[in-house]
Parts: sequence; C-alpha cells; structure tokens
Amino acid sequence: MYELIYLFQLALTIYALVHAIRHGAQWWWYLLIFFVQPLGAIIYLIVEVLPGVTQQQQQVRKARAHIAKPGQSDIRRLRREVEDTPTPRNYALLADALAVNGKAEEAIQLYREECLRGHNADDAELLEGLARAQLEAKDGAGALETLDRIPDQGIAAEKQERELLRCRALIQAGRDEEALPRLEQLAEVYPGEEARLYLGEVQARLGRTEAARDSFQLVIKHVRRLKGNWRRRQVPFLRRAQKGLKGLA
Repeated sequence: MYELIYLFQLALTIYALVHAIRHGAQWWWYLLIFFVQPLGAIIYLIVEVLPGVTQQQQQVRKARAHIAKPGQSDIRRLRREVEDTPTPRNYALLADALAVNGKAEEAIQLYREECLRGHNADDAELLEGLARAQLEAKDGAGALETLDRIPDQGIAAEKQERELLRCRALIQAGRDEEALPRLEQLAEVYPGEEARLYLGEVQARLGRTEAARDSFQLVIKHVRRLKGNWRRRQVPFLRRAQKGLKGLA
C-alpha cells in the first residue's frame, strides 16, 4: 500500500516537472515541486494546469487572443518581458505579435530558435504558432509541414482550429481541390464565418459559381444577425463575402 502511494507521489512530481519544463514555468516552481513533495506538485497542478483543461476556458483564451491586433507598444513591452524572463511562452507571445505586424520572418526565427527546442520541440501549441507565422509569411507549404508534426489529439475546438490552418495552408499552396472537401465539412461546425468565407472563395476559383454564391450569402446573412464584439470580429469576413459576391456577377 505504501509503495503504491509512493509511486503515485513520484509520478505526480515527475508529471508536474515535465509540464513545467515544457511550458517554461518560473524557476521557483521547480524548487517547490522538487523539494516540497508531493504538495508542491499538487499546488502546481491546481494553479498552472487545471485552469486550462476545460474546453470553455481554452475557447475563451483563444477568443481573447483575437480581440485586438497588438500594436508597436505591445511589441516593445513583449520584448522587455522576453529580456526579463526568456521562456518559450514569452518568446511565443512576442513572435505572434510580430507575425501579425508584418514581421513574420522574425517570428518564424523566434519560434524555431527560442521556442521549439529541447522538451518543447514537439509542443502542439508552439507548432501551431509557427504555422500561423508561416501563413503570415505566405509559406503555405511550410505551414503544412509544420501542421503535419502536430498529433491528432485535443478537444474539438483545438482540432477545428488546426483544420482551419490546414485549409488556409492548402489554399496558399495552390491546392484548392484538396481544401474544398475539408472546408465543406469545417464550415458546418466552425464557430464564426471564416471557414465558410474561405469555402466560398475556393468554390469561386474552381468555377462553382452557384455554390460560391450560396456560401457568400450565408456569411452575409449570419454576420448581420450577430451583435456586439462577436459581430465586430466577423465584419472582415462579411466585407470579403460581399466583395466575392460582387465578383460573381
């Protein structure tokens, strides 16, 4: 009985240490986990792991990340944070901000040299960030290679997000025929109208005019029904759908 308890405590401590290393935890977490067993590991799991395991919390985190485009002041702040605490997570935040501000190549370099190394070499979240940066750099083929490194696991929202990235990468790589069936499925379940917009644009390029018209009209219809911040986030897709619809006339 005591042996089982000891093995459980040891497994808990090892898991907490591995998680801390992979996610770039502050240095004092390692001391707490290692020297205050098993209480340190339990505290770490409660504070750092459990808050991110539910689907709702992960979706909220993703939504917050897309509320506003980071500006130059944000980039300067993130650079200072990297200097003070050079963890993979802080480098990833800086890289994400750089990628959407026209500095995708620097973002890719940060992901490869500072984030995806050691225990973080196969971190799914960091690989997804690299793929986003590659898409910002118009490197669809590179993004596809990165996405292929991510295991097919996680909650539904995470899988849908990666599938959208894959569709965007296929489109950038000029592989509309491959993107089409994926987008047809994704548009039915993906929150918001981004997937349906891409579907309409692919259908239009492939000469499926009526199908594209239906997709664009659905985007416009759905966005016009929305309210508040969610509507504001969908407006760019509304405008692209309106432009795409005019192009079919």
